[in-house]
Amino acid sequence: MRSRRPFFTPTKPRSYAILLLAAILLLYSFLLESLSYETTTPLAVDEMDRHQAFIDSLIGAQKKKNNIIHPFNPNYLTDYRAYVLGIDKNTIDRLFAFRKSGKFINSAAEFKRITQMEDSLFEAIKPFLKFNNFTKYRKEKVFKISKKDINEVEEYDFLKVKGIGKVLSSRIVKYRKFIKGFSTLDQLYEVYGLDSLVVDNVKNHFEIQKLPELKRIKIAEASLYDLSRIPYINKEESTEIIKLRTRQKKIKIEDLFHITGFDSLKISRISLYLY
Repeated sequence: MRSRRPFFTPTKPRSYAILLLAAILLLYSFLLESLSYETTTPLAVDEMDRHQAFIDSLIGAQKKKNNIIHPFNPNYLTDYRAYVLGIDKNTIDRLFAFRKSGKFINSAAEFKRITQMEDSLFEAIKPFLKFNNFTKYRKEKVFKISKKDINEVEEYDFLKVKGIGKVLSSRIVKYRKFIKGFSTLDQLYEVYGLDSLVVDNVKNHFEIQKLPELKRIKIAEASLYDLSRIPYINKEESTEIIKLRTRQKKIKIEDLFHITGFDSLKISRISLYLY
């Protein structure tokens, strides 16, 4: 019977190959261990000192750069810039509140008064404060506004005024028609819903360039119907004027003081229509 040969027979060539492979593996393991082994050389003390001195010089240079104060306008001071200058939060908040009102700071003394900054810090930054002449700019700007005649403009013109909407603009035009035109801008206070601030805004945009042509009636000859049609006088007041005129042979505008409810302002308004 034929015998079977073993799968692996250690022939001479195969033995050489195995020995060579083992030698390569040992060499590779040795090289790997040698390369992974790190050697540390202690840094000399003087070398460390040189490195530390270099780092310190960089830090010092950066601090010096940050401490340089350039001229600035405090009206445009930001939170970050205030922090860099060493200004505390309460001080910068007072400045922001003042600027929010639409006003500008025009001098170092005004800046100190508004911000209430500490004297030492103020004296340090005072030489670097820079201001523009905002007051002069605002005056010139207001002067250049071209005002229109309040007796000639339409409803939409009043809409350009801050604080006036469609309701108030319509109300102004209707009242203007009722009194037959504004003879004085103070008559705006008589328009329902207009407060003093809004009236001031209207005065900044409009003026009376031509007085309305009002037909004045002689008080001694005006009928009850004529008097009742005059603004500022109702039917009951017209009757009182007729009674006063009946009691007196001659009557003047000044005599209306004898009637209850007639004060100097009311009589001055009536004088626009009576004489």
